[in-house]
Amino acid sequence: MLHSKFIGLNNKLPATRLQTEAGLFLRHAFNVDVADSQLLRRRDGYSQVSAVTNSHSMFSNGVRTLLVRDSLLVEITSFSPATFVTLTGLASTATMSYWDVGGGVYFSNGTDSGFLPAGSQTPLPWGIETPSAPILSETSGNLSPGRYLVALTYGNAAGRESGASSQVAIELVLPASGVHVLLPAGAVGATVVNVYLSAAGGELATWNQQVATGTLSVVCSDLSTGRTLQNRFLSPMPAGSAVSEYHGRLLVVNGSVLAYSVPRNYGMHDPSRDFVQFHGNISNVVPTTGGVFVVSDQTYWLAGPDIAEAEMRVVLPHAGTPGTAVRLPDNMTVGWYSDVGWVIGAPTGEVKPVQEETLMTDIATTGTALVRDHLGDTRVIVSLYGTVTPPVGVDPQIATEEANRLFGV
Repeated sequence: MLHSKFIGLNNKLPATRLQTEAGLFLRHAFNVDVADSQLLRRRDGYSQVSAVTNSHSMFSNGVRTLLVRDSLLVEITSFSPATFVTLTGLASTATMSYWDVGGGVYFSNGTDSGFLPAGSQTPLPWGIETPSAPILSETSGNLSPGRYLVALTYGNAAGRESGASSQVAIELVLPASGVHVLLPAGAVGATVVNVYLSAAGGELATWNQQVATGTLSVVCSDLSTGRTLQNRFLSPMPAGSAVSEYHGRLLVVNGSVLAYSVPRNYGMHDPSRDFVQFHGNISNVVPTTGGVFVVSDQTYWLAGPDIAEAEMRVVLPHAGTPGTAVRLPDNMTVGWYSDVGWVIGAPTGEVKPVQEETLMTDIATTGTALVRDHLGDTRVIVSLYGTVTPPVGVDPQIATEEANRLFGV
């Protein structure tokens, strides 16, 4: 008697063993969904609204939709018909990675990078370039004689601050002295220059004053009363093939290196220390509330609230397909496509390759994944492209069935 419950796909068992006590495995399932009720439901059809050519890397955060089109990053403002607003030109046509932080979108393709603030169509750089060292001279003021240090940073209206220039020393000899500071011209994204001045004989400068970029020079005539200089040795984050965020730090992938920003200053990092090196190229970085999954030559779990101090352990001996990481609707569970099919991960670091027991799956050089909620069922749709390699060891009869389906035999 044919079992009335369907329990998914299986290409490991022979056809004579697809019916089990738990239900019936399917060899193929085209244009149907296996519902949570274990019944088959025909998928709804779709029709094309607009033809969009020379495009890839679509992203939506539920408020706005971005797309790479003809070497441009564009925003789709209408779908029927499709209308676009150009945000910025791109030097590379590589796949773009995006991450939403509070409605603002960080993006990068390994060459280009930027931050699109919420409600704005003008991308900003991730970080502001570090100012050159100031040129100092003595003038009159209210400072006592002694040795002082001066440093500069750039800032913008959003409160972002660049790395600090080197601290330059000057020896004041006049009884009532000041420091004349010749300022650099400015940098892309900078709107202000912050001037830091140490106490006489001090080893670290503190904030003294702020002026608009383009100001030629200022005079530090009084002692500083502001914050201590924080951004020494910082540089803008590099572009990367994938971008994400975890507990106030921006995460960026460059080959086998995962770079992270300083806390709550997403665009800046110390390149000499703010990174984690892995054995192989990183395909996916998947943050959860309790840690970060990093899929490289194997799958690693970096546990704890601060990735700079995270404990690392291997949780799965498998690599993955770049571009397939997703967060499920519960905002807790995550997933990605691995060398043994789909994997789900929990905020505790637990992972489960959900297809490994029943399916031998294709592997690919790249892909994408989409979470689909329909009629109460949540499904992940994975599309593989680039170089796709079929699994080795599939029963010859099954392989013949698949080839016949693909080529209409």
